[in-house]
Amino acid sequence: MNQDENDNIDFLLLKIANGDQKAFEELYIYYYDRLFQFARMFLNSQELSEEVLSDIFYNLWVNKTNICNITHIETYLYRAVKNCCYNMLKSRRFKNIQSFEDTKLDIYIENDTPDKLLQYKELNKALDNAINNVTEKCKTIYKMAKEDKMKQQTIAEILNISVNTVQNQLLIASKKIQQTIAPFVEDIECDKQRTIDLRISKS
Repeated sequence: MNQDENDNIDFLLLKIANGDQKAFEELYIYYYDRLFQFARMFLNSQELSEEVLSDIFYNLWVNKTNICNITHIETYLYRAVKNCCYNMLKSRRFKNIQSFEDTKLDIYIENDTPDKLLQYKELNKALDNAINNVTEKCKTIYKMAKEDKMKQQTIAEILNISVNTVQNQLLIASKKIQQTIAPFVEDIECDKQRTIDLRISKS
């Protein structure tokens, strides 16, 4: 989040503290999608994730007069989602819920040959397997860093772990991905070289 966004969020929080419902709706829209996906990683359920966010934002509005006392609203919201999800998973009713939903890492290409489309499809499948074969903690940290664009310090605060742990888990995920894509990158480079050789022979 850049300084302009920080200033805008601070301004919204001030208006919310004074009972501005429209400002609250703006804050809700700004964070909802990211928090929803974060909750689904734990609960693997759209309905339960929506319930978690509904409770969190309801409590935020009920206690709106204290909202300006929250030092880092983004960290606060992510931590609240994590705690709510953990409480659900600990409860007897939801004890059999899977902890994570498959995380997708898609590579998009356009105007390419059928062979290359198939190759990239296989690469996407390999990437999915790579990410889903790391630990749950590793997957969570990777998603927060790469998809939600969160700083390592913020991730550490939300998950209550050290920055070194965040860095180590990101390194593990990165190595896993690099190992997975290496054969595909080699194939792509070979295809490029064959294309260059073909063009040279025709000239």
